[in-house]
Amino acid sequence: MNKNKKKLQQNELRSILKDWILLGLQLRHTLPVIDNIQRLK
Repeated sequence: MNKNKKKLQQNELRSILKDWILLGLQLRHTLPVIDNIQRLK
């Protein structure tokens, strides 16, 4: 896999994950605690 293709795939994954998180927040889903980082209420 060349560097450009890998970078494009990383950017696409980042974008998809961001959209997925935003949709979950809009639907009032809770976010999992990751590495002891959690959303403050």
